[in-house]
Amino acid sequence: MSGVVQRSVRLQPDLLARDGTPFAGRYLSVAEREEIALVRAHKDSVREIGRRTERASTTISRELRRNAATCSGEFEYLASTAQWHAERESKRPKVAKLAANKALRQYVQGRGALRRELVTCLRTGR
Repeated sequence: MSGVVQRSVRLQPDLLARDGTPFAGRYLSVAEREEIALVRAHKDSVREIGRRTERASTTISRELRRNAATCSGEFEYLASTAQWHAERESKRPKVAKLAANKALRQYVQGRGALRRELVTCLRTGR
């Protein structure tokens, strides 16, 4: 990735691998977001964008819906704005689900007690 692109979108160091390339796989890279923006500007379909970027059309649709620029009141997808939105949403600390949801926490803790009891019974043969 060139230094010009890195400076223009202000990538955070933790979004880059040790060799300076963006993490691949689960998250969209800046280059993929730029490709989405270019193809979207030509009014191509979500499926066509997915084919060109080798991503699922649902991934593209979700990206367009979540990270579009809406300041002008219109739906406009810009790679730099999308990257900013994605970085902002990935910020930590987030509240853990078990800390926020008492019923879920009790359910998980209950299953842990059952598992410990089962292990004890299997170990002792009772």
